[in-house]
Amino acid sequence: MKTKLILIKGIPGSGKSTIAKNIGEYLSANGIKTKVYTEGQLHPVDLAWCACIPIEHYYSIISKYPLYQNAIRENTHFENNTAIVAYTKFTIKTPELFKLLESNEIFNSRVGFDVFSSLFLKRWGNFAKQAENRDEITVFECAYLQNQLCELIYFHNMDPTNIEKYMLALIDTVRNLNPIMFYLNQPNISEHIRLIADKRVNANGEKEWLEKVILYTENSLTVR
Repeated sequence: MKTKLILIKGIPGSGKSTIAKNIGEYLSANGIKTKVYTEGQLHPVDLAWCACIPIEHYYSIISKYPLYQNAIRENTHFENNTAIVAYTKFTIKTPELFKLLESNEIFNSRVGFDVFSSLFLKRWGNFAKQAENRDEITVFECAYLQNQLCELIYFHNMDPTNIEKYMLALIDTVRNLNPIMFYLNQPNISEHIRLIADKRVNANGEKEWLEKVILYTENSLTVR
């Protein structure tokens, strides 16, 4: 069975990006055409850290913030009259602009589940149709489990039965690609998170990543 899709999964800091890149380099070195997508990129199926903006609104932002025009354009692609902007891939020193782009993300329950699920099922289905006809292996880091499950549990408060139904429907869209998933297991999760929190600090040594995780959790509908 020849796969055209490799999924790399694991908790934060488990080495997903590194493993994904290593797999891509190994396959390419052995003459196999490979494309690797990591979290936050302009991505064929994932929208984590990407703003989804109606075309007319997008061009008004471009006009209002001329200093960021080039950076925004370089990190944008268009689909279905929507601009997808990978806004965390360039430096934004204007808080107003960052908040504006962040407010247009598809995650954190900014849209209902019907819109959320139909959008992702369509994206995954379209990707599968295109990938099936390409002589290429695609590697996805953090595109299937983590972001999707966090959204369904934290912000849609969905029961396990419906979560399973949706996740199976999502992976079924790429069945013809014979996907393979690697899960990078961490035997001691609490100790691992402590280590990652100590490493992911800002210029002042503050545990910025941990604070963001706590804030994200506290703002979820499940916790509230």
